Amino acid sequence: MTLPDAPRVPEFSRTRALAAITQNKSRMRLTANEQERRDLAVRLGLVALDRLSAEVTFYRRGKEMIVVQGAFDSHYVQTCGVTLEPMGVDGAGEFEREFVAREGGGEQPPARIVDFDATGKDDPDVVTGDTLDFGELVAEELALTIDPFPRRSDAELPARARGGSEEVIEKNNPFHILKDLK
Repeated sequence: MTLPDAPRVPEFSRTRALAAITQNKSRMRLTANEQERRDLAVRLGLVALDRLSAEVTFYRRGKEMIVVQGAFDSHYVQTCGVTLEPMGVDGAGEFEREFVAREGGGEQPPARIVDFDATGKDDPDVVTGDTLDFGELVAEELALTIDPFPRRSDAELPARARGGSEEVIEKNNPFHILKDLK
């Protein structure tokens, strides 16, 4: 018998009860502590996350819609994909997200087919619990800005990878000896 996986606890969690979010704009300043940064670095595949802070503004638009606008600032260390050396990166971003509050786990809207428009506005995310986690939202936005193929500005590929000289490439080619078998 296998047990179901326990729900993942976010590494950087700052929640607010949906009932406490009103039509008046509210602000929240978030700063990840050392343990939260260490755990988030592991999740995001970073060598280290030295700084993560954000400021979010949130309010209700109507009864169910919640708007969150924010900006974050970070410094993290990644491994260069060319040299495999650590490299520091200053990251920052701004975002605006909308959520539809389904307090008390109300009915999910029926599934529907939508046309994807990369330039258009995203549909609102559905919140099914009774809280909204601003820390996890900032972590998601940070993850979207991380370069999946980081490269130091002074990193150079080996000559062979850049095309190099034909003689060197030909000599090191394992199929070079097959040329003489024609």
